[in-house]
Amino acid sequence: MNHLSFRSITDDLNGLSFELLIDGKPLTEAVGCDYSSIPYWLVEGDLLATNEMPSSLAVCNRIVAVCSCGEFGCGGAHARVTKNSDTVKFSDFAGDIQSGVRDETFVFTRSNYDEVVRQMTELGIQYRTQRY
Repeated sequence: MNHLSFRSITDDLNGLSFELLIDGKPLTEAVGCDYSSIPYWLVEGDLLATNEMPSSLAVCNRIVAVCSCGEFGCGGAHARVTKNSDTVKFSDFAGDIQSGVRDETFVFTRSNYDEVVRQMTELGIQYRTQRY
């Protein structure tokens, strides 16, 4: 079982962003992505789905990294995120990643994933409230 965590990054371009960490190392290193973070506005209660109307919220592609400009359409990476009552799995990586790593799979406890997303959402709300 893997462990999911994150690091907060603040810069002049996007303000607050989050870098996902797998077992203490940047997720983007594991999948060979040049982009490392997700702007706070793309995390509200969960990682943002790449499809506005996914057929299932339990299994859908979610953004895991975005171009430094903050726009996923410019560049980034996403993974199929599969949730059940006990675990969450990241698999089938796509986007701006190295070839050959699409088969990487990471599995977390559901409570670990939910807590990380809750903390990122809370920090994003605090940042937005202080900023505006």
